[in-house]
Amino acid sequence: MLASGGIELRAAEHPAFTRAVRGIVRDERVVGRLGLLHPDVERRLDLTGPIYLFEIYLDALAGGQLPAFAPLSKFPSIPPRPRIVVDRGLSFAQVRDCVRRAAPAIVKKSGCSTSIRVSG
Repeated sequence: MLASGGIELRAAEHPAFTRAVRGIVRDERVVGRLGLLHPDVERRLDLTGPIYLFEIYLDALAGGQLPAFAPLSKFPSIPPRPRIVVDRGLSFAQVRDCVRRAAPAIVKKSGCSTSIRVSG
């Protein structure tokens, strides 16, 4: 089940389908079926299989809502990634310890896997 008002597929039966048929259920109400056409029906209709079918009861879906359109931003939000430029002579442990003392919440939040660019 996706959510309240969502769609769910459940085992179902129908004479035109094989055992590979599913009922399309919305809010505990069957709103359609989908599955593999029964071989006897294929032969009677002179079809070559396998043939998959689906049916939707439009009246059962009439109470649904279409999703609302929301335009995409030209400038999507990109979370900032901390960058530190340090002297080549400093070790990672020295930089990490300095950042931990100055801003412990940052180190705890992002872990110690923050990339470090070296200058000089």
